[in-house]
Amino acid sequence: MHKDVKWYKKAFLLLILAYAASPIDLIPDFIPILGTLDDIVLISLGIIIAIKIIPATVWEECTTDAENGVSIDNKYKKWEQY
Repeated sequence: MHKDVKWYKKAFLLLILAYAASPIDLIPDFIPILGTLDDIVLISLGIIIAIKIIPATVWEECTTDAENGVSIDNKYKKWEQY
């Protein structure tokens, strides 16, 4: 949700999360070893690439916010509104 991250980088991150959560795999899990190995490799590579494409300034800002504790805007607090 950071404003300094381009939309296509956010889309790539969303695709990584969707693949990790999806029951559809490139190689089905019932194939021994290969079924699990493709998930491990693809998700690991996706995370590595995601870390590299996020700008360093954004990464540092979000890290310090996480360490210091940051308040969340009310527009993002969907669960508390109901």
